[in-house]
Amino acid sequence: MISFDHNDPSSAYGACPRFTTLLQALVHQAQTKPQALGLADKERGLTFAKWTLRVTATAHELKPELEAMGVKLGANTKDAQPQPLQLTPDTAVLLPAIPSVDYLSLYYALCLCHVIVVPCDKNSTEDTLRYYAEQSGAQVILNYPDAHLSATGLAVLDCAEILKRADRQLTAWESSGQATQVITQMTLPSPEEFESIYFTSGTTGKSKAVLLTHANTLQGGLNSVSTCAKFSSDIEILTTPIFHAQAASSFRANLILGSASVLFPSFYRPDELQALITRYQCNAINLVPATLKLLLESLGEQGFCDLLKPLRLIEVGTAPTDPTSKSRYSTLLPHTWFLYNYGATECSRTVFNLVCGDYLERSDKTAPAGFAYGQNHKGQCFATRAELSALGRPVPVCHALVLDDDGKALPTGTPGRLVFEGGMVMQGYLNNPELTASTIAPKRYYSSDCGYFDEYGFIHILGRIDDVINMGGEKISPQEIEDTVLSVPGIKECCCIGGEDALLGVIPVLYYTLTANSELTESALKQALRSKLNRPHRPKIYIEQKSLPKNRVGKVDRNALKQMWRESSIHQTMKASQA
Repeated sequence: MISFDHNDPSSAYGACPRFTTLLQALVHQAQTKPQALGLADKERGLTFAKWTLRVTATAHELKPELEAMGVKLGANTKDAQPQPLQLTPDTAVLLPAIPSVDYLSLYYALCLCHVIVVPCDKNSTEDTLRYYAEQSGAQVILNYPDAHLSATGLAVLDCAEILKRADRQLTAWESSGQATQVITQMTLPSPEEFESIYFTSGTTGKSKAVLLTHANTLQGGLNSVSTCAKFSSDIEILTTPIFHAQAASSFRANLILGSASVLFPSFYRPDELQALITRYQCNAINLVPATLKLLLESLGEQGFCDLLKPLRLIEVGTAPTDPTSKSRYSTLLPHTWFLYNYGATECSRTVFNLVCGDYLERSDKTAPAGFAYGQNHKGQCFATRAELSALGRPVPVCHALVLDDDGKALPTGTPGRLVFEGGMVMQGYLNNPELTASTIAPKRYYSSDCGYFDEYGFIHILGRIDDVINMGGEKISPQEIEDTVLSVPGIKECCCIGGEDALLGVIPVLYYTLTANSELTESALKQALRSKLNRPHRPKIYIEQKSLPKNRVGKVDRNALKQMWRESSIHQTMKASQA
């Protein structure tokens, strides 16, 4: 029987050794399962032993090159940095992220050189790269096959030859029988060294530089492992952008478990994805909600099922998935586990919702913690409607609270600010002491999300605190409106913002798109919502669009929509009439 109790030594979490860093986990996997697949892409796969040797060889080749370019190695500890948090220049290096084994080889090679890694989108503009460099103090950016980057103002280190030399060194170690000795002699970073700087997606404004230690990233991976829904035998395709915290949480968890990560771009063709699943015998995938919807829309129900039916686990993150879609996916794939993750770049994965169908043979009638509760536990376990609408439960190794404006805990059912405690919480925002002070305390992260606990311990989210619509004193959840609108047939995607209004201050304005061949009219949509939403919570303005603006990780850009509203003729006419 599968155990979902993280305290059970036989569970996926309980069976994991206790590591101090992710590099220690990599070394452990190389020693205990050297021939198992550890990392792959469309071109090639690396066993854990080859991956570890490649990281070591790459670090050996990188170190003198970095030192020659003025990068300070080993100066990235807390004690070596000034307060407030502002890194000494030249302790960080920008690393363009591509879905390739080269990327994670270079990533951990930089960690082995005791350098702070700054992942960035390979398609970033030069202005964005300069901003990242300014915030992190980096003077050097790595360039390697398929990155195709130019970065004005930054020194570029071309890694193509470095990687070739590293591969030759790897082969030499293997042929001479030195591989085991090389792995055991690796000098690993300490848990308290700074490991990386991840930039937030900028959904709420300018991207912020989030500083993480090796201990932070390890705990972020353990958060995901503690759901007990991921196993050491998994071979997981990561389609989410590899520079984003969602994908990073997955490859960290896979390292801890000793399961494989297969890197693949999010702009793939389904036939290429099918070929990858077959080639590596993948049984898990990591997707963003928009990609899952796109697959269903483009392939149809039968094609969707044919493609994803071989998979045991589908991880979904970066944005909430509406209850209607959750229900539809589970109906189409009743034997598949859907692991819906919530987190933030600042504190990795902190909340999960595991919705699954025919998951295992059971002799008892008790649903495991974190699963749906209800009556259907005879071999199957389906989520109730109430659970489908929830964000999820806190991961077992993280503590979650709902606090009021004075920092006092709120009772069940009362909305407030979501706060999370655990070792995954960032060290702070670089060059932003005021925001750092208002966002974190020791191992505690004060999120910008508003939500509440229900009686079963599930968190329900109303939206970001700044996005909750206060219409004449009435607090309205944009998330509730969006989930309800998405339940109406013919709606493809939507976003509800608080639009400025001269009379009421703020009103709910709905932007939406329709599915192909949909004949849904605005009046029909309004009629459908009358029975689903109380009158104050219904949108006051409906604006159909051909598409909604997105940020670089595929989330709908609320700030762009708010600007569109301010500039719209509808808003201008309303202002004139209310003046």
